[in-house]
Amino acid sequence: MVACTREQIDYGIWKIIDKKPIIIDSKLFPNEEFRENNWIGSKSYDASIIEEFLNAYHSLTPWDDWYDPNYLDQLLLDSTKKPKNLVLKNAPVQRSV
Repeated sequence: MVACTREQIDYGIWKIIDKKPIIIDSKLFPNEEFRENNWIGSKSYDASIIEEFLNAYHSLTPWDDWYDPNYLDQLLLDSTKKPKNLVLKNAPVQRSV
């Protein structure tokens, strides 16, 4: 889970299709440890970065098309969850012999 800004919802880019109760313990919310300190030290992402992450995760855009080609790896909960079928801009060239 990551905390992100909500402008994609506010501008209608992300459509709300249903409302469900939160089923995740609030202790597991990103940045919850910073609540008592007025969120100082918390980390939040721009919603468009999360959108780019999801597009790349689902092989719709290149995973490594960032200044730091490993940037999106930081958003993974666990590096073993990185999909095997990612689209890579800088994919190694396979040469036939």
